[in-house]
Amino acid sequence: MRKLGLLFVVAALIGCTKKENVDLVNGVPPVSNSMASISETLEEMARLPEAERGAYLERTWPNLSRDVTYFLRRRGKISPEATVSRVEFRYGSLENIGAESARGNRFGYIRDQLVALVSIEGVKEPIVVIVQCLNGTFATEEDLHRLQAVGSHTPIEQFTIGPREGLIHHVDFPTAIALAEAHRIPLYRGREMTERNRITPATARRLEPTTDRLQVTAYVVEGDRFDLARGLFTPSPLRGR
Repeated sequence: MRKLGLLFVVAALIGCTKKENVDLVNGVPPVSNSMASISETLEEMARLPEAERGAYLERTWPNLSRDVTYFLRRRGKISPEATVSRVEFRYGSLENIGAESARGNRFGYIRDQLVALVSIEGVKEPIVVIVQCLNGTFATEEDLHRLQAVGSHTPIEQFTIGPREGLIHHVDFPTAIALAEAHRIPLYRGREMTERNRITPATARRLEPTTDRLQVTAYVVEGDRFDLARGLFTPSPLRGR
């Protein structure tokens, strides 16, 4: 049985007590809260028949491969020069695996979670992370095959805002707010981009559960260009007209 990153797994788990059995998502400090809002989607997937989960995930998070790749790059897990060839998503539960946390490696389980396998060109083994917390996992290939495959995509990390488009046409909500924050793009509560409606990225994140009835608007215009891999934003010549 081939192991994913075997030497790294062994080294990482030396400091981990295998007798512990903690929830590796909800029972440890997360490496990142960037994708925490996916938890509601995961709860709904647990209620759905297996055959419907992949389509539901695609509808709810259509740009998830871009989101995961973007936040891993921001954490330095993927270099700007590296090319991500594929992001596979698998869903389910696993026992007796190791994972990162914000306070070191732990040993335990995951329940009804989404795991991303991020393949980099020229690198033999994928980066494996739990999507909700972005904690890296130390699992065998056999472990990962026990999870249900629910999607596989090649993220296109460069895009240009088209006519009548917003950031949300290209990335999901957490990434849209992160991009606005990183590039100082104004955010507004509702559709009207007035000073009275302007909000901070922190406020925008708090509004995410309400976006089915209250839009959060990022001020982008046709021709704005984004390079997620290199963290670049090139403003459109139409800005300021």
